[in-house]
Amino acid sequence: MNLIGMIWKPFELLVNALAALNAKVEDYQGKLKEPFVTTCNYLLRRAEESQRDAFLMNYFSRRRGSCARESGSLCYGLPAWII
Repeated sequence: MNLIGMIWKPFELLVNALAALNAKVEDYQGKLKEPFVTTCNYLLRRAEESQRDAFLMNYFSRRRGSCARESGSLCYGLPAWII
């Protein structure tokens, strides 16, 4: 996936989808609510972290290649909301 020039829209969509799932988890009213919510929150947070890492690796890989082709050197650029 080429994230260069996409303003991180795919990752933002993923984060929004995970937030919607988290809201549904919080609405659960079963008798095992506390362990259910704790487990789901952990898994959702882990999914966001692993996907963020994958997106960053992909972005840096493509950015390095793009900058090297354009200027012959390495350069980095992250959106302000990532920093």
